[in-house]
Amino acid sequence: MQREAAVEVEVGSINVTEGETTRGAGIRYELVERPSDDDGICKNTGVHAATVVEVEHDEQIAWQRIDRALRTLARRRAALDADEARRLREAEACRLWRHLGMVSAIDYMERALGYGPRVAQDRLRVARALGTLPGLTAALAAGELPFTAIRELTRVATSVTEAAWRHAARGKTVGEIEGLVSGRRPGDNPDDPVEPEVRTRVVRFELAPETFARCARPTSCSTKRMAAISPTMS
Repeated sequence: MQREAAVEVEVGSINVTEGETTRGAGIRYELVERPSDDDGICKNTGVHAATVVEVEHDEQIAWQRIDRALRTLARRRAALDADEARRLREAEACRLWRHLGMVSAIDYMERALGYGPRVAQDRLRVARALGTLPGLTAALAAGELPFTAIRELTRVATSVTEAAWRHAARGKTVGEIEGLVSGRRPGDNPDDPVEPEVRTRVVRFELAPETFARCARPTSCSTKRMAAISPTMS
């Protein structure tokens, strides 16, 4: 970004200097010659027309501006997520989807909001939970915690424990919050002992069609054998 100072000076009479902007970041001043007529001399003055230009230090300023913009977007996104959660609760209360010929809230969210089934289920679950968690709702609306963090906290937080969970989640990444929540039940506090048996475990794998066919075939054969052995199986 450049900001012009619109002054006329004698060429060579200004040195390039360092200064401070109102934001406290370093700037430098450059002299840019600006001819005013054919011979480059201002009439009646005998001096060259020039402009003093403030030039931001690219490396020092640009990244700060980008960082501020991205953080602002994150806060806005979190506020929109909080508003969406409130609207989803209202949609459930009036069964909005029925007025539009749809079969469920999930169906509406897929068609109108563009979510896949899994994401729609997650967002609807979080919206319902936030209806009784004003503290976490406020944290989301203010951009203090992102939706992904709130999603994990609503698995365990209650109206009694949400303040403790909100405090414990501050400054942590979503992965760290997932670890904090894992092994705890709804109503537990963040400093309660972890119960390994309640940890959720996710197993996902993809198979090529031919591999799936090989895996499915023995199962089919085993079912037939069991049916032959046990007359009660159908």
